Amino acid sequence: MGDGLLAATLTVEYFERLDLNHDRKLDREEFIFKVAPSKANLGTMFAQLDLDQDGSLSFEEYLGNLKLSPNANEKQVIYYETRLARLEDAFRKADINLNKILDELEFRSETSLEAIAPNLVRMKKN
Repeated sequence: MGDGLLAATLTVEYFERLDLNHDRKLDREEFIFKVAPSKANLGTMFAQLDLDQDGSLSFEEYLGNLKLSPNANEKQVIYYETRLARLEDAFRKADINLNKILDELEFRSETSLEAIAPNLVRMKKN
């Protein structure tokens, strides 16, 4: 099988895996990819976290996929609790108008980004 045919076959196979409702289109709900925070466009990252698409982030949305596994060991629990505390602190500090949600401007603040993507903040500073 030639490289072109193999690529086309893989493309069709991946498309079919993503097209969960089999309507031959990828809807927004089907076309979900996790973005590495240090490489993401901030607008894209905000949109990905804004699950209800209301233009703001609740604390739950801000946490993203941070969850503690029921089978977590002690090291994982400590990591989770430390990360959660850091994100809570960053969310509180970034919420300039104290309305318990972050708009995109607040999300883009250095305080917020430091908690979500510390590598991105370090790269901007250098």
